[in-house]
Amino acid sequence: MISPWTVRARWLLPIDRPPVSNGVLRVDNGRIVSVESAPAARVDLDLGDAVILPGLVNAHMHLDLGGLRSLPYQLKPPADFLAWLRAVVAYRRGSTTNEWDAAIVQGIEESLRCGTTLIGDISVDGRSLNFLSNTPLRGTVFHEVIGLTRARARQTWQAAARWIEANPATDVSRPGLSPHAPYSVRKGLFRLAARWSRRLGLPLSSHLAETRTELELLSKHAGALRQFLEELGAWDESGLAPGIDWIAQACSHGARFCSVHLNHAAGTPVKHLIWCPRTHAYFGHPPHPFEGYLKAGVNVALGTDSLASCPDLSVLEEARWVYRNYSHLGAAQVLRLVTINGAKALMWDEEVGSLAPGKSADWIAIPLEARFHDQPELGVLESDARVWKVCIRGAVCQDAGA
Repeated sequence: MISPWTVRARWLLPIDRPPVSNGVLRVDNGRIVSVESAPAARVDLDLGDAVILPGLVNAHMHLDLGGLRSLPYQLKPPADFLAWLRAVVAYRRGSTTNEWDAAIVQGIEESLRCGTTLIGDISVDGRSLNFLSNTPLRGTVFHEVIGLTRARARQTWQAAARWIEANPATDVSRPGLSPHAPYSVRKGLFRLAARWSRRLGLPLSSHLAETRTELELLSKHAGALRQFLEELGAWDESGLAPGIDWIAQACSHGARFCSVHLNHAAGTPVKHLIWCPRTHAYFGHPPHPFEGYLKAGVNVALGTDSLASCPDLSVLEEARWVYRNYSHLGAAQVLRLVTINGAKALMWDEEVGSLAPGKSADWIAIPLEARFHDQPELGVLESDARVWKVCIRGAVCQDAGA
């Protein structure tokens, strides 16, 4: 596409301001120059009855688990978490790095088709970072840190530290750290990761309060999760953190801490929460307390989690699920969960997440059905229309046809 250039649609959804009818987006050198209503203007690309909105943000996923796509169909919902976890561990031990790489490539391609332009990927060894440089997709890749025993904690931290030092941030990818979960990470690792996060400006992400068995383990040092860890030879009682709030407080000293899940913890002191609605439903958890967090001013974003617990990598379908079940929130609020809120959680909000002058021209277009001609936000969330076009840094990189 020439530069500068213009694109028009029946509606623009900037996210940080009200919808713009007959909206024209002016782009120059990969950045948004203006967002305005200009029904009579001549444009380079006229999309007609469509909605243009910011590229979507999938704030939490595990690309390298794509090889487990059949697992949700084998373990029927509501899935038993420990049975699921055993399957994931077995896959990790029985699969090859070539299989992980193939899953990452396929997951990136699927994400782009679904309108995702920014991801937060939890990577067992940070390997997905290398693949992002060959795609238009942006991402924060969180090197996973696992180790409840002293020896395993030391080993995994050394690997993560080497990776962080070897992978500085670029304009398309940024490194982060992910202490996996309270049952798999020594308490000292949470503090250490937070110190590195603060010193280097790295985002942190951790799965917290995912299941009741996790809370039982932290409070009683007993239960089915302890038995599971003993079977793996990964149990060390002295390594357990005192509780979920302690971890949240320790990690809050980092540059940006994203708590993932919090399915069973209302009121935990966090500033950023990432929820994976369809995975939540797959495990049959009780209603999520995210509304309470929203009311408390917490930045809530959505993710798909992995294909081991979700049917696809479409964060748009996550938003549609939320709107079907929580329509009282309003369509505008729900769309924030997969745009600007996700960008904030991943520390990309100055660059993407809304259609605003100066930001990168990352946008998607969705066809607008006639019944939604005057309700563009509902046209995104109540329809089953697929993403039509994807544009990143001012270049259209996906075009599914009208």
